[in-house]
Amino acid sequence: MSKRTPIPVSQRGVVLIEVLVATLIFAVGILAVIGLQAAAIANVADAKYRVDASEVANQVFGSLWAAQSTLAAGSPSCSASALPSGACALTLTAIADPLGVSATPAGYAANVTITWHPPNGTAHTFTAVSSVYPH
Repeated sequence: MSKRTPIPVSQRGVVLIEVLVATLIFAVGILAVIGLQAAAIANVADAKYRVDASEVANQVFGSLWAAQSTLAAGSPSCSASALPSGACALTLTAIADPLGVSATPAGYAANVTITWHPPNGTAHTFTAVSSVYPH
């Protein structure tokens, strides 16, 4: 039979300390992964709001193109209800006839500004510009 060598007093508890340090390192790693996941979710939500704002602007431009013969009488409404605390502003600016032949505008420059305030975040603004030339 082999005899066990007694563990020196200075080495007792080293395995326990190593396990505790490994557990601490593992816990810090798990917390870092959780933090990255939370940041990724926030970034995905922000990207979704930006895409929604772009879609609202495209819808406004589409309605301008559809109603291009009546733009002088007034502009279509603009709504950003798909966004949290969303607001939409549409500005039409007449573009003069470059040849000066006609007194009526040759077209309109449309500026759409969409603002929203996501929950637990700061306010964001999306601006898009397009030109509409009636034919």
